[in-house]
Amino acid sequence: MRLILIPLVIANLVFASAAAGDDGLLHWTGYIDAGAMGVDQTTTNAAKFDEYRDLHPGVIDSLDANGESDHGYLDIYGENIGRDDQFLQLKGGQYGNYKFSIYADDIIHNLSFGAITPYSGAGSDSLTFPGGKATTNTALWEPFDYSIQRRNYGGNFDLSTNSPFYLSAKSEELNTSGVRPTGGAQSSPGGPSIELPTPTDYRTTQFSLEGGYATKQNLYSVTWSQSHFTDDYQSFTWQNPLITAGTNLDSTSLPADNDYSKIAAKAVFKQLPFKGMLSLQASYADLTSGQSIPTSFIALTGAAGTTGTTTASNPSSGIFQGDVHNSAASATYTAQFTQQFDSRFYWNYRQRNDDSTQVVFNTVAGACDPNGLTCTTRSIDYRTNNAGFDLGYRFNPENKLSGGFSALNTNRTEIDFDDIEDNTAYIEFKNSTFDFLDIKARYQRLERNSDFLLANDGVNPSDPNFLNRYVYRFDAAPLDQNLFKLSLDSSPTELLDLGGEFIFKDDNYKDTVLGLTSDTRNEYYLNATYGSPSSWRLTAFADLEYVRYDSTQRSINGVSGAGLCTAATPNCFNPYQMPVAGAYNWSGENDEENYAWGLGLDWPISDNLAFKGSYMWERNDGSEEFEAQNNFGSPLNIDDYDSYQQQSLNLKALYSFNRQLGLTLGFSHEDYHYQDPQINGYQNVLASGGTNYLTGAYSDPNYSANILYVTANYKFH
Repeated sequence: MRLILIPLVIANLVFASAAAGDDGLLHWTGYIDAGAMGVDQTTTNAAKFDEYRDLHPGVIDSLDANGESDHGYLDIYGENIGRDDQFLQLKGGQYGNYKFSIYADDIIHNLSFGAITPYSGAGSDSLTFPGGKATTNTALWEPFDYSIQRRNYGGNFDLSTNSPFYLSAKSEELNTSGVRPTGGAQSSPGGPSIELPTPTDYRTTQFSLEGGYATKQNLYSVTWSQSHFTDDYQSFTWQNPLITAGTNLDSTSLPADNDYSKIAAKAVFKQLPFKGMLSLQASYADLTSGQSIPTSFIALTGAAGTTGTTTASNPSSGIFQGDVHNSAASATYTAQFTQQFDSRFYWNYRQRNDDSTQVVFNTVAGACDPNGLTCTTRSIDYRTNNAGFDLGYRFNPENKLSGGFSALNTNRTEIDFDDIEDNTAYIEFKNSTFDFLDIKARYQRLERNSDFLLANDGVNPSDPNFLNRYVYRFDAAPLDQNLFKLSLDSSPTELLDLGGEFIFKDDNYKDTVLGLTSDTRNEYYLNATYGSPSSWRLTAFADLEYVRYDSTQRSINGVSGAGLCTAATPNCFNPYQMPVAGAYNWSGENDEENYAWGLGLDWPISDNLAFKGSYMWERNDGSEEFEAQNNFGSPLNIDDYDSYQQQSLNLKALYSFNRQLGLTLGFSHEDYHYQDPQINGYQNVLASGGTNYLTGAYSDPNYSANILYVTANYKFH
């Protein structure tokens, strides 16, 4: 709440001056809503129903009051007042002189209710087992909720004093607190896991100040902004259930405190020749953070790794000091050379320099790097240059042809691709020859070429690094993309409006051997509206989307010395060779289908009575088909995964006793069903590669709920 005091003080000062200089009184208009809500739901875990909203039974209210005079205004708005998702705002000002806004916005994110954990202290920075040992008896576990509450307070003040000069100040404080799930490995790699209730207590304070000069011809501005992030928990400790002797206290790092500052300048030159306008922008930002580095870690020894010993990590620095600089510049010029010909030319530049501490860890063999004794942090620097143009020619008022080209070059310090070229061209045609039909069609082509740095990695196909020659990460891999979009809008009669849209996109990662090889998407959307607002109006829509992405990977079940990839099987890391014991290629074809349709009805039955209703249904289905060389690994297809079905019905009747007083009666029904083999038959204790401890995060999201509410509405004017 500290930062909100600044705009509150400013508001008091400016209103004091407004009252002294304004002889007119504020004329108020608006409304007040107040009533009650009842909820009946059937669910095992109500968190999904209340995921981003507070729907507990009780009082519901809202307020919107607008005061206006000849010289100024004051607006007061509030919704869900007193609930976990409330929003409050106060706005006001004097015309041509100043304006301000103050707000408080609460956002809730409920993840899972009724979770349980074998630990004591859920939500704190120290998770310990009662009696010092984990139990698999879930009846003895402690209950808690996974929930995050975010509260934002802020305001802004703009001062112009009826002159070309202006000053704008903004401040905000964001507080995030609660408990969220984090996965922890009891041993690595491949050991059992445990879900940890992780404490969350963040605070971000932000302030910006902008000053400038604006006229009809030009605009000049300079903006300075500052952000400070603090985390009350830099890390938290938890007892490792796999370790029963020696050291068993593990630690997990949490987001570090950081500071962000930015300076930006902008200049806009208007009324240039050919109705031109030139916009220039430049900025520089700095992000710094600091966090201590643990000097030791737990190493597992003994039978089944049941004894924990402390091993030195020997970092070259005891503190990691983050220091990242971002600079950017852009220029945009628009012009209309003739009545028919318009254009836009642009250039964007961005550079990131990472001057953070480079830390080298010297540890025991294999603890950090399987092929050596040291690990080193990596810095990521990059530079992007983007230039392009858009051209448009209007043959007549009904037909326009547009096209453009964009060239983007990215140079970065990543280990796989360091130089990336994205070239994008498009053509678009708009036609409105017929009074009842508007058509817009667009085709876009993207070609990406990348400089691959690992083409000669590894000594031979028996070297694990040899596989790096074929692994392309899709964010920078060479790509051919085709995108087509068609939009139709039609009004065949006075009472009927029709619309449709079709989108096709195909990504072909042409050079990828191992990784994502293709991504295809199709979407069809239709909508129709029939009727007159003065009588009744029916709206309907339908949406269908298909997504498919294919990938090829290689399974390596052993390395040299483990009895699988040895001199007798020399081609383990060559995906072009026939499969050998423990090494083979497999591919996956991912399919997702998304459906949605809905109806809406607005019906003013009489001067005093109106009805509104809507229904929406949506569904997502997914499947995965696997293939493997010579059927190695006996792959099993997944016919149904991560699918859901949701439907909602909303009915509302509004009755007006007179121009000021009204009554609203509403009913809503929601039904949500989620299907995923990963959580079917959910168990808190799972024996797979050891004992896994799960808390119930995101489990049992299905629900069915009925909501009934009634509110009285008072309008004043």
